[in-house]
Amino acid sequence: MLTSFLPGQEEGNVDYVVQGNFGTFVSDSDPQGISEEVASWLNDESRLRELSDNARGRGAPDAAAEIVEAIGESALRWKKVDEESTSSQSD
Repeated sequence: MLTSFLPGQEEGNVDYVVQGNFGTFVSDSDPQGISEEVASWLNDESRLRELSDNARGRGAPDAAAEIVEAIGESALRWKKVDEESTSSQSD
């Protein structure tokens, strides 16, 4: 359930969730709408299962680790470039 987003930075998240059919958007300025939507999910086990299955299918559980690994590899490459540059300057 998405209830808000940062314009520009997070707008795409709303489309991703809604078009992926694993959630919906109801503005936080509409608490009644939020409660009705969540209640409808909780009262419809097959819909809740569908949302869950769709979310699981779109998930990337290892994404954070992969990002950290890519950043680490990049940092090590640049460290090596810097060390080689510093070494060649002292020769």
